[in-house]
Order: sequence, then structure tokens, then C-alpha cells
Amino acid sequence: MIKINNLTKKFTGVKGIFDVNLQLEKGNIYGLLGPNASGKSTLIKSIVGVYLPTKGTIEVDNESKRDIRKTKISYMPDMLDFPNTKLIDIVNLHNNLLEDFSKVRLDQLLAQFNIDLSLKFKTLSKGQKMAFRLSLALAREVDYYILDEPLSGIDPVIRKMIITEIITSIDTTDKVLIISSHELNEIDLLIDYAILIKNGGVEGVYDIDEIRSETNLFDWYVDKFGSTV
Repeated sequence: MIKINNLTKKFTGVKGIFDVNLQLEKGNIYGLLGPNASGKSTLIKSIVGVYLPTKGTIEVDNESKRDIRKTKISYMPDMLDFPNTKLIDIVNLHNNLLEDFSKVRLDQLLAQFNIDLSLKFKTLSKGQKMAFRLSLALAREVDYYILDEPLSGIDPVIRKMIITEIITSIDTTDKVLIISSHELNEIDLLIDYAILIKNGGVEGVYDIDEIRSETNLFDWYVDKFGSTV
């Protein structure tokens, strides 16, 4: 379980997050939704330990120490580049540094995307870069996965493949998966709960089945926030 209590992260001259309280239970997939600059990435980076909180606490399985939290969470950031680096060198680095990293699982994932490890990262298309970074995250054997905008700006074919891999790669029976995305039609099929972030705070946590009983996620979101997706 991830427990967030009164979490605030302030930046000088930049909007952060304020008094966030969440309890994320194993066995669920959460969609982190909200307009640009609403605080989604700030919340994610606070959970995984990139940012230190200004106030409040974050616990993962009752552990609040940042270094230990990092070992429990596999994180795919929204931006990550490996300039002029061969994919095999990136993979070997992950394999050497992370005890929970499965090279066998990574090879299975990359085979689905037809990615050649002899290539340099900079030579990949945008969709291939996204698929490679996703594969690195999914190749870890942990209980918590956080994917920040894994579907952003890529063509529909790669997007569909990525969704398929997310669905098939993680048995969420005893895990937590958090996905931040603006691709509402796609994650409608994935998530169990929608966490709405607005102006740096949590507007609410909503059961996706209750939303689907009346409408779809996209139309529901537009009713909440207007046309800004």
C-alpha cells in the first residue's frame, strides 16, 4: 500500500502540490488525470523520491525512507534520454544496478516491439523510445509500477502495442499500477480508479465502474474540467 498524508511540495515561483492525501491499495490500477501543470508529475516524482516533500509523509508498505521506497517502485518518467548510448549498454547498466531487474523479461518485451539492442537510443523513433523505456520499467519485478505519460505523442499502432504489454505484463492481483495520461479513451480500458488532480490538489478519487455505468471516461473528464485534456 502507498499512503500519502498531507503531502506538500513547493517550488520557488512554480506551482507544486498541496495537502495531498491518498491511499493506494494493492490489486488496483489508478489513472492519474488532470490538466497540464496541475501537479501530476510533481506528485509522481515525490512518491518515487525524485523530490523531497516540503511537508507531509509518503509510505510504501509502511516504509517512509526514500532510498527504500525507490527499491519498491519501478518508475517510467515522462522524459528520459540516453544520448549517443547503445541500448545494450543501457540494459547492462540496469541489469547490474537493479537486483529485481529481469533480463529475460526485458528480452521478451523488446521482441514484441522488434527493438534491436545493437542500436543507439538516439536512432530510435519516438514510439520506439517510448516502448524501450516502458520495457525497462516493466522488466523489474516489484509490487509498484508508476508510468508517467507512457502513451504521449506516439502513433496508434505503437500505442495499442504498449497498452497490450501493460495489460499482459503485470498481474495486478497484489500490485499497484499508477498511470498518468491524457489519452483518456485508451486508459478507460485499463484503470480501476481515476485520481483527479487540479491546481496542485486531489479533487477526488473515482471508481471507474461507476463512471462507465453512466458515460465514458473522456466525456466524464470534460464535464469535470471542460475541454482541457
